[in-house]
Amino acid sequence: MIFMEGVAGDKCASSPEQVTSQSQDVKFEGQLKRAVSRYITVEVPLALTCVTYQLITTMKAEYLHDRLSAKYNHSLIHNSSASTCGPSTNLNESHIEDMIQAETSTWLLYLGLAYSVPGVFMVILLGSLSDSLGRKPALCLNITGCCLVSTVYLGIVYYQAPVEYLLISDFISGVTGGQALLLSTGAAYVADVTSEKSRTPRIIFLETIFFIGMIFGGAVLGCILSENWILQLSFWNTALFFLIIALAQKGFQLFIAAGIGVFNAICFPVLRSQLSKLATEHERGLMLAFVGCMDSLGALLTPIILNNIYSETVSFYPPLVFFFSAAFQVIPTVSVG
Repeated sequence: MIFMEGVAGDKCASSPEQVTSQSQDVKFEGQLKRAVSRYITVEVPLALTCVTYQLITTMKAEYLHDRLSAKYNHSLIHNSSASTCGPSTNLNESHIEDMIQAETSTWLLYLGLAYSVPGVFMVILLGSLSDSLGRKPALCLNITGCCLVSTVYLGIVYYQAPVEYLLISDFISGVTGGQALLLSTGAAYVADVTSEKSRTPRIIFLETIFFIGMIFGGAVLGCILSENWILQLSFWNTALFFLIIALAQKGFQLFIAAGIGVFNAICFPVLRSQLSKLATEHERGLMLAFVGCMDSLGALLTPIILNNIYSETVSFYPPLVFFFSAAFQVIPTVSVG
């Protein structure tokens, strides 16, 4: 009897590790319930971080052009051109401007590689770790990286540092995940706290925070159309966008194309929502991180491919690259059926 009571007592007793684990589970359940009851969760901090990334991207191109212009004394030539006559001066200035544009484009490619190469691996690694460690550590790391990158850029601009220092900031951005991790982990967090019925509109709302033109249209479409219809609309909208640009003869027609193409990026949140429904609760982070990885690869490879096509065809038919982009939309349209 004493032996049996001892065994029963051992079964009923809980180790300190088990008690800690149970208390953490209870705490997590409480946090999850609070998150489910809120319609706005991670959208605001993610939106602010994304705005910071966009401002840095704009500033980067301007800083590169400014520093390379100083390298070739282009500003001095441009300022003195008003008092200098002759076709040779204009030709020389045009040649220098072409050199600056070409070198700026090359440096942007290098910076893209410094960001994308580590970013591809870190998005998958951090996204998969978020399945076990939670979404907040990955988001905090990403936002901390954004703050660090902003500080580095501030120092570079203030001290007029050489353009090579920009590689450091872009590498830091890639190591901390960049915008790909920001969106994928944010989408995984929203998927954790929503039902399958409300998940698509919430993820669309999350991503339309970053694409202001789609805020109203994306939220409405997510409520009144099925997911496959939204995908079809997005692909056909993108094809129409490129066709209008290819056929445009006036500047105002480009603005019309931009207005018509307002839904061309809405396919991404819908795809993230569909994949989150296919994955289990402990695989969502890895699944959405893989989508973010593919997004980063596409953002890196697309300019390289399209720029090469344009450079080869600009001499005999410049709009061909836009017709090619429009025709390429047939592949995803057929794939989703």
